[in-house]
Amino acid sequence: MWSKIIKLEQELIVTSDKTIDVGGANVEICNGAGITVQFGKTVICHGFRIHHIILAMGGKIRDGENHLGLRSASDDDKVSIFRATNIW
Repeated sequence: MWSKIIKLEQELIVTSDKTIDVGGANVEICNGAGITVQFGKTVICHGFRIHHIILAMGGKIRDGENHLGLRSASDDDKVSIFRATNIW
């Protein structure tokens, strides 16, 4: 089994109908930003650890193929869920 530590510089925005599954690997998201599900549905997160999440700067993000927006600074939540449904 392999290990991987992921440090996000900005929050990871997860949209609808997504699965994040590390397939038995030892994966940690730490020492950076967390994960945000906003206006999404049917999102599955499985098999990884999230810890030591810190405030992260905002900035330009792409949340769709044809959309670029501005995000304010994120808080220190590991996973933020806003107006989303069916999150596992």
